[in-house]
Amino acid sequence: MASERTWTTDEFGARHSGSVGVVLDDGTVPRPVYFDANSSGGGRAVSQWTVYDGRPRQDPRAAALRGVCSCGWNGPEQRLNWEQIDSHSS
Repeated sequence: MASERTWTTDEFGARHSGSVGVVLDDGTVPRPVYFDANSSGGGRAVSQWTVYDGRPRQDPRAAALRGVCSCGWNGPEQRLNWEQIDSHSS
């Protein structure tokens, strides 16, 4: 199962830790995707960008990525080229 990738910096300590943020075509940030682990209701919510690939179970599809920080900072969007991504995964 996918795990979230995060970063921290020694310069700023715990006040600044970040990850890769997902942006949809309409500019919104999607909710985490929930994966059922078993029939007893256990599971995990995941926000790693790779789960937003548009497959029916993981809709929606990410349009762009950006750096995000726990302090509220968001970096500039970097648009995704899904044709290129899909060609490398085939």
